[in-house]
Amino acid sequence: MNKHRGVTRLEGRGGYTGQVRHVLITLLSPGQVVLLKRFLKEHDENAFVSICDAAEVLGKGFKSWRSL
Repeated sequence: MNKHRGVTRLEGRGGYTGQVRHVLITLLSPGQVVLLKRFLKEHDENAFVSICDAAEVLGKGFKSWRSL
């Protein structure tokens, strides 16, 4: 399993509190999602995580554009 993944970091602001928050976006395999959940449970139970299935991912490290 490839353990190396890129991540995009965005700066967000809470709509209610106006507090600055860091937002991380990444694509993970199902096995990596399990590892992430275990890590957050142990290190940051206050983390907010949204997990969505992707029907298809195109680009470096994923499905090639040439395969279309």
